[in-house]
Amino acid sequence: MTEVIKGTRRPDGTYRKDVVRKAGYVPEDEQEKYHDKFKVQGPKGVPGADTSEAATVKQPLTKSAKKNAARKAKKQDGGAEALAANDDAPGGRGGHGGRRDEAGADGDGGNGACLANGAGVTSESGSGAGGAGGAGGASGAGADAGALLAQEVSRRLRAARKKLRHVDELLEQQAAGAALNDDQCSKLGKRLELLADVSFLESLAAPPAAAAAMPVDGSPVDAFGKRLRALRKKARQVDELAERAHSGPELTDEQRAKLAAALALSREIDQLAQILAAVGVSV
Repeated sequence: MTEVIKGTRRPDGTYRKDVVRKAGYVPEDEQEKYHDKFKVQGPKGVPGADTSEAATVKQPLTKSAKKNAARKAKKQDGGAEALAANDDAPGGRGGHGGRRDEAGADGDGGNGACLANGAGVTSESGSGAGGAGGAGGASGAGADAGALLAQEVSRRLRAARKKLRHVDELLEQQAAGAALNDDQCSKLGKRLELLADVSFLESLAAPPAAAAAMPVDGSPVDAFGKRLRALRKKARQVDELAERAHSGPELTDEQRAKLAAALALSREIDQLAQILAAVGVSV
């Protein structure tokens, strides 16, 4: 069953259309809204208790809330004390104001001289502080790089010694009659290289000659870089000797020894370059 609502007349004289709807239908804007009576009434509290006392009683603070409140109060007190100390200090808000007024009473000439002297002192002190800060920053960076180099050398030395101990254990097993596989036999063939690596890394960890030759204000990074350049120079000399050996001239015993040590020299260059690269030093 439906009902028809006649159309009403608009202010301009036209008529609205008739509305057809089911009997008993209530439009959405005319429907009664739902209200939760418990939310409207609010908490009643304990039945029979005095409502006035219940309203004045505060919930106890938790342990974390008490700690936060104490921290906030302490922070506010500390800020107020610092502000008061700044006001009372000679260089505070009111400290130099009176002095400026007193100096101003002496005349313009005195003020000009004072301002000029003050500017000179400020520039000198600023430049001095900047120079000290730059020197401190450079020394700190050098110390950090030196510490990183020492750590890298120590780490590589421990690894090389560990490999050498493993090779010695394999030699003992072979002497006892144990059968070694191909991988273990290849490790035995690298014992001389490991000995050379350990000797070179030990010289880097405690280089007496380099330490004596290094200037007092030199850094470990400079010393390592200088040593790398010297090794590369030796490698170039060895390459020249190899070319001369191919061309025919007879080499001396010392030159032959240098050629024989070419492989060890190349390994030292690689080791030192890897150490410097590991700590972020370009080589």
